[in-house]
Amino acid sequence: MNILPKQNRVFISPYSPDEVLHFLACYTKERTEYSIVPDKINNLIKFYGHIYEDKNCFVITKKIQHTHSFLPLIKGKIEEIEEGTLINVEYKLLPNTLFFLIFNVIAAFLIGSLFLVIGNFGGAIICYLFVICSWFITISNFHLQAKDSHKILEETLII
Repeated sequence: MNILPKQNRVFISPYSPDEVLHFLACYTKERTEYSIVPDKINNLIKFYGHIYEDKNCFVITKKIQHTHSFLPLIKGKIEEIEEGTLINVEYKLLPNTLFFLIFNVIAAFLIGSLFLVIGNFGGAIICYLFVICSWFITISNFHLQAKDSHKILEETLII
């Protein structure tokens, strides 16, 4: 398992870039911000985000039924090849989640270091264990959500 909240995947669609963008646009609702708040209104929509047909790329997130903090931001680049379309997809943590993770890790690490300086080794160990556990939980949940998002993206693009 990758220790960073980021994944890159590449797959090939037998369809043209225009058809791939059309499939994606049919199942994507335009959204100005990438929210982790659920929307239960439209069952046809599978993603929120933007499809940039002029640039052959997209930036989307998976539609969710319940609030989820580890939802990946999906950035895709579409290129035409002889066999059809090459789709480069990058999965990253949403910016607000990544900021919160980094802030917590740095704060816990600094508090642990402060405990080390004053000689409280038990407090330092607890803080460092918190850093490791929070990072592991975040990465594990991110990779699960990225795997699920990739599966839905493949199904949407009929691959």
